[in-house]
Amino acid sequence: MVPPRRSRLIHKQQLAAECPNPNCEGHLTADTMLITDWPYIHADIDLKCSLCQKTVKYGIPLDNLAGSNLQIYHSKPGKALKRVSAVAVPECPFHHKPMVLTKIFGDKVYSNGDMRVQFKCGDCYCLEHITV
Repeated sequence: MVPPRRSRLIHKQQLAAECPNPNCEGHLTADTMLITDWPYIHADIDLKCSLCQKTVKYGIPLDNLAGSNLQIYHSKPGKALKRVSAVAVPECPFHHKPMVLTKIFGDKVYSNGDMRVQFKCGDCYCLEHITV
């Protein structure tokens, strides 16, 4: 006897996210998406507001631990951490909690002495990039 086929229940969220800009009533729509395996498998997604054109970035990792660890791309990690310690920690525009420092891009990425840091929300994976 063959068991009956089960139908799958699929739930799709149809509501668009609201723009985090307090002076805007627009909604975020997908702008770009990139799936990459460097430095770990993840998707970078940019959402853009339909009214004010503000872009919100997300970095969604396949593995949560890989996505939330601090990764330093600098030949002198101690010096990089000291330089980054003066940066104010941004707040997630959606959860209003402090974001976590996840990446420091230093002289192994930029040869002109620039340094960028990436902060990520632990709840929604929203990203903030700051040049130091």
